[in-house]
Amino acid sequence: MINKSQEKKLSEIERLKMEIGKRISKIRKTSVTNKQSTFTKKMGISQSQVSAIERGRSTLSITGVKQIMQFKIDGARINIDWLFTGEGSMLIYETLNEKTINGTISNRISQLDQKKKEAIIKVIDSYLD
Repeated sequence: MINKSQEKKLSEIERLKMEIGKRISKIRKTSVTNKQSTFTKKMGISQSQVSAIERGRSTLSITGVKQIMQFKIDGARINIDWLFTGEGSMLIYETLNEKTINGTISNRISQLDQKKKEAIIKVIDSYLD
């Protein structure tokens, strides 16, 4: 038999499961992979598991949380604080600093043949004119 304190904790856990489930559903519906079956493949869990999580009948495993942390929508990561608390924005957009951008561009251009390098320089020059 459970006492009132335990009952209150249980109802709080059930409420949190429902809220997290709604947020998982929002992630799925916001992503390009709106269909539950496509989303489940990307997440590496079954469709029935996602359905149970979205309805608050089940919880995410540690592996599921890791998958959510790696999941991206339009290049943005899922805000894990938002997932568990509902606070903040759903997505975190990462900005590249100038050093990273310059390094990436330089690295990619160095892999091209001379003719393509010259073509890229012409394109860049046209933007600067």
